[in-house]
Amino acid sequence: MITAVSHLAFEADDVEAATADYELLLDRKADRLQSANGRTLCRFQLANIVFEISPAEEGREGLKRVGFEAVDIEATVRKLSRRGLVIGDITEQAFDSPSGAGRMTRRCAEISTTSTHGVALSIVETLTPANPAAVSSSVSGLDHVVIRSPNPERAVALYGGRLGLDFALDRTNADWGSRLLFFVCGGVRVEIGHSLAKGVSDLPDSLWGLAWRVADASETRAKLQHAGVETSDAKAGRRPGSQVLTVRSGTRNVPTIMLSATPQDA
Repeated sequence: MITAVSHLAFEADDVEAATADYELLLDRKADRLQSANGRTLCRFQLANIVFEISPAEEGREGLKRVGFEAVDIEATVRKLSRRGLVIGDITEQAFDSPSGAGRMTRRCAEISTTSTHGVALSIVETLTPANPAAVSSSVSGLDHVVIRSPNPERAVALYGGRLGLDFALDRTNADWGSRLLFFVCGGVRVEIGHSLAKGVSDLPDSLWGLAWRVADASETRAKLQHAGVETSDAKAGRRPGSQVLTVRSGTRNVPTIMLSATPQDA
């Protein structure tokens, strides 16, 4: 079954420009991989996630897909299919790294968006991971990925029931105007956000935003602003003892926050 969030896929109109933006945001260099057919993949390896940038169809730039890691992709596809998900054929992908990080190979199967209420999800079995050099970075990993849903009970059935993710939290707060559902998967949270004002409907879900983990939100703010990235001030987060800042430029229109898990001095 599913063991972790494997990767997030971002598709860019200009891969090199988008990669340069995320090298500033994620405080590390991307490893550039290439497939036999010439497809470029710029890849950021963090502690608990891989963030990938590849070419988009013209005018369709954005955060596109969440990949879930499985130990045995055939067995996982069979089980998820029995649970009602429509899943495509298993294909193999191979990318080589000119920088010496080695070859990355994996097997992938796309889940039909008719089964996922509009969000592109895939099942991945990594056969040989690329091995980028270790880096010192202010951004350690992904805290959570945000999916917006007009139908929270439908989301519970998909992410908790069919995909089998650990349903960790269900919280409604009228002050925030939202109901938040958290599913934990291999050290990453999948957050489902529902607007109370909009009510429940059968409209599609949407892949929306990202929250990255940092050691110190105030230090990260200073580092980003020195690099020319616009941010909010660091402030207390909703999670007790946390600090958060909003990134206002360089995200390629992906709503993005940086989150530190413990209180930091102003």
